[in-house]
Amino acid sequence: MEVGLLWFDDNEDKSLKTKVNEAMAAYCARPRFAGKTPNTCYVHPSVLPENQEVRLTGVRVVATATVAPYHLFVGVENVGDDGRDCPKRECRRLRGPKS
Repeated sequence: MEVGLLWFDDNEDKSLKTKVNEAMAAYCARPRFAGKTPNTCYVHPSVLPENQEVRLTGVRVVATATVAPYHLFVGVENVGDDGRDCPKRECRRLRGPKS
């Protein structure tokens, strides 16, 4: 993901699903991201064991040590047919030309 929204939420009473939904809503409310729907949310490994991935509300939630605790990094990730992250050029190759 090249560009996204970094969202902070340290409320331990909220579920991860609620936090992801709120971060997605904040992303969609930004004029910079108008018309885009986030498909990926990166979180700190304390939220999910590292290298684990879950789907919440149609968004892929992935643990990575590059995200600080209590932060969510939400955006549009280029994902190949196998579900793995890939560079834009690689995704085009995997998916074929745009129609």
